[in-house]
Amino acid sequence: MATLKTILALGSTIPNNVVSSSLLTTITKNNTVTAGGVLAITIDAITEGTAITLLTAGYHPLGTKVYLRNLETTAKTLKFKCTGDVNYEIILKPLQWAFFPWTAAEDVKVFASAAGTRLEYGTFS
Repeated sequence: MATLKTILALGSTIPNNVVSSSLLTTITKNNTVTAGGVLAITIDAITEGTAITLLTAGYHPLGTKVYLRNLETTAKTLKFKCTGDVNYEIILKPLQWAFFPWTAAEDVKVFASAAGTRLEYGTFS
């Protein structure tokens, strides 16, 4: 078992003539991780029809946190799709990442703009 510490800091600098101080808030949460980890893989699928199943709904519990990162430094992008009751799509350009809660109700599929695109991903539950 491990702990995943997430920190969200939101701030805004406002001129002194509007308010007397800057706005800043920080939220810290320690999440207990009982399953999961981080892996790096190569994605060769380049169309939605050949997309690979990255995360299988039946394998993960409700409330799983998902981490995705495009490891490429060139113009290769990754597209993630989930369809079912809720349809969503995430596009990651080179070196972009995402971290989000997942209900684990539908599979997550991925394909790339070019074969050989490197993806780092992790699940935490």
